[in-house]
Amino acid sequence: MPEKIKVPTIENIIKAYNDGLEMRVSHEDKNEKGHYFPEEPLIEVYVNNINSSQDYSITIAHEFYHYFRPKFSEENVEKCARFIARESPEIVEFMREVFEIPEYEKIKTNPEQKNNYIHYQKMQ
Repeated sequence: MPEKIKVPTIENIIKAYNDGLEMRVSHEDKNEKGHYFPEEPLIEVYVNNINSSQDYSITIAHEFYHYFRPKFSEENVEKCARFIARESPEIVEFMREVFEIPEYEKIKTNPEQKNNYIHYQKMQ
């Protein structure tokens, strides 16, 4: 079991955004659902590999947790992400809103977004 699961707060999410974390979605074909690039810092969510709205929420939470708790193992990050998506969906929704990531249904059904990144400016 992971160390105590700490759900990111609204303040944690806003701080991450203001500190330069970026999040974007991509229709690129990758062998994973998402990836956190700590050197950027950047989170990419690869929607071609995501099968449901719940899977999308878990992936967003998972990649954010890599940023939030960088020393956690992959297994513990996944457990925490599933917990957050299940028990605190409003936190994942807030992440989506802050980083202006579209709803799952809009991404999966909008062919005009194929191979485009969605990239946003920092909060003022």
